[in-house]
Amino acid sequence: MKLLELGYVVANPTLHNEPFDLIIKDPESSETFYVQVKTVRYVDSERHGGLWAVVDGNSSGRVYSLQEVQKFVAVDGDDIYMFDNREISEYWVRPADMSTKWEKL
Repeated sequence: MKLLELGYVVANPTLHNEPFDLIIKDPESSETFYVQVKTVRYVDSERHGGLWAVVDGNSSGRVYSLQEVQKFVAVDGDDIYMFDNREISEYWVRPADMSTKWEKL
């Protein structure tokens, strides 16, 4: 709903088994992207120096390719972020840096 509110055209391919959840068209650039929607989870790790916000970049251990997914939309409660797929299995960011590292919608 947030994407629609911001003027994106949103298509939901519910009738097809695709690696992406949505197809969106950017209201400013008119570019179209395949998007995977993920929930932010938090990891508090001594090994990694404290608290991190983490988004999975994979499905059952298989990393999403750029041909399958160009953008991730990360849902953190009422906050929504978007960032590019870098073809890695997890995206880690400090909670205080989420709005600067990821685009807050």
